[in-house]
Amino acid sequence: MRTKRFKSMDTNLQRPQNLFFQQVRYDIPPFQRHYVWKQEEQWEPLWDDVEQLAQSILEEGETKPHFMGAVVLQQVPHPSGTIERRIVVDGQQRMTTLQLLMDAIQEVVENKGYSGQAKRLTGLVENQEEYRDGDPDKAFKVWPTIRDRDAFRQAMTNDISATDHAASRIVQAHNYFKKQAEQWIEKACDETGMGDGAASALEKAVREKLELVVIDLGDTDDPHVIFETLNARGTPLLQSDMIKNQILHDAQIKIDNDDEASLEQQRLWPFDENEWWAQEVGRGFQRRPRIDLYLNHWLTLRNLGEMKAYDEFRAFQSYVEERQVTGETIHDIAKDITSIGYIYHDVEEVRRADIAKFLERRNVMNVGAVTPLLLWLLSADVPQSTLANCLKALESFLVRRVVCGYSARGYGNLFVRLLARLADSPVDRADRVLSSFLAEQEAPATLWPRDSDLRDRFITAPLYQWLTQGRLKMVLTGIEEQLRPEKAETQEAPPNLQIEHVMPQAWHKNWPLPEGEDGEAAHDRRNRLIHTIGNLTLVNDRLNPALSNAPWDPKKAALADHSVLFLNKHLARAEQQVWDEAAIEQRAEWLYERAVEVWPRKGGIEGI
Repeated sequence: MRTKRFKSMDTNLQRPQNLFFQQVRYDIPPFQRHYVWKQEEQWEPLWDDVEQLAQSILEEGETKPHFMGAVVLQQVPHPSGTIERRIVVDGQQRMTTLQLLMDAIQEVVENKGYSGQAKRLTGLVENQEEYRDGDPDKAFKVWPTIRDRDAFRQAMTNDISATDHAASRIVQAHNYFKKQAEQWIEKACDETGMGDGAASALEKAVREKLELVVIDLGDTDDPHVIFETLNARGTPLLQSDMIKNQILHDAQIKIDNDDEASLEQQRLWPFDENEWWAQEVGRGFQRRPRIDLYLNHWLTLRNLGEMKAYDEFRAFQSYVEERQVTGETIHDIAKDITSIGYIYHDVEEVRRADIAKFLERRNVMNVGAVTPLLLWLLSADVPQSTLANCLKALESFLVRRVVCGYSARGYGNLFVRLLARLADSPVDRADRVLSSFLAEQEAPATLWPRDSDLRDRFITAPLYQWLTQGRLKMVLTGIEEQLRPEKAETQEAPPNLQIEHVMPQAWHKNWPLPEGEDGEAAHDRRNRLIHTIGNLTLVNDRLNPALSNAPWDPKKAALADHSVLFLNKHLARAEQQVWDEAAIEQRAEWLYERAVEVWPRKGGIEGI
């Protein structure tokens, strides 16, 4: 199909500072669908990216921008001195979400008294009053379809309650970003005492460090035709398609586009025979076919260098040229891609029992950057005991950084450097090389947290609020399995466990403060401590409702009578007649001592 070319098309890279600073209205036309983005698929990955950008700015003063995708806009004629207007032909979900994100952060920093940051963000979400012509709706820089307008109006106005539209994705997105911004600034303030700096870092991240490709169309183009053309049926050419084609071309294999490929084509490129490789994985803007993601990891492994997304084919061409100089053939390269691919499949599907626990925890932590390193360890004939030590050190490094709140942003470069170190060392010393390399790291972006760092987080940090439920459950489950003796029926914790507060979040009725300690400071201390790990345990979904907000004595009895978890056996044997702040801190200390046994640093791993 011939690509339609549009008149007066202009393509450029823009950041929110440029896209929204002017007095402008981006109208979403009626033929576009309403707002449909969701928390898990789009809001969370976007927030993760924003948080990492802000953390890098806070720690290092600067960071590289993050690419969000493309939007297509159409110019609309407007009289001089009036608000500029454009139609959002494609990318309305991104544009709407950006406005909700910036407005939510604006509301948070304004409420916390950071007026400079709030004012700068206000300029990106509101048009100035003199340009509104008495119409309050002209304040908004993005104007959604009719179905979403009431919810958008209420979500984007600080002093109007949006409870009437609580079921709207618009309102839910705004609430989600507002909650995340509040928690991130509070966390940064607690850790550094730099509330103003945290607010500035977050504001700068969304204002200057997000990028979009903006395609501007001429005012004579038909937006309906453009929209249909952009969304026409068709399969884009993938990076893997181009790599496959080069392999078959260089091997002088005729590419068969019929239902059944030739046996030689299947041997050189077996990935078309299993739909698993075509499935899209990742979240939000990073969703790609699994085969493309694998090739990115394989190229990282073989080139010992970070691999940019969507640059795989160019890197593959360079790799082939380099290897052919040494006598390696395209058949050799294809064989290597296939053999490592089998390992990758086993890793992603957690099909190796000997490393299943590590893989499960890697998935909970969502650390894709470690995959090339893992592929090297599993393909380099590393002895089994050495491999076990490598994974123990690696898991300790990752879990400790998660608990201590460090960013994963620097992992790509870190693990590439580690790969280079391992490639120059004997495989039977891989555990010593790996653990020594990690222990050498001193920068916050790559530090292996020390025992004292871990202890501080266990005793003082409200981990229930700062970690995802999956990551917090991973930590508690790891400690539970460490507590299980050899004579226990199983070394595995039961599935489908839930996190339970020993002292409930709604503690006021059944858990009064001691007499004379009913002041604001005592309330604040308790409200923080109830979310520390010392006050958390695991229960099944049947026991959880039964415990609820019950007082300590019946809760303790219920744990003793019904729970088989060793975490709860310890709780039920506790000598405390009351469960108070001192008991929480004492148990946090006990949990920390167990945690350093599960996730030791270099000196605590046997054989290293």
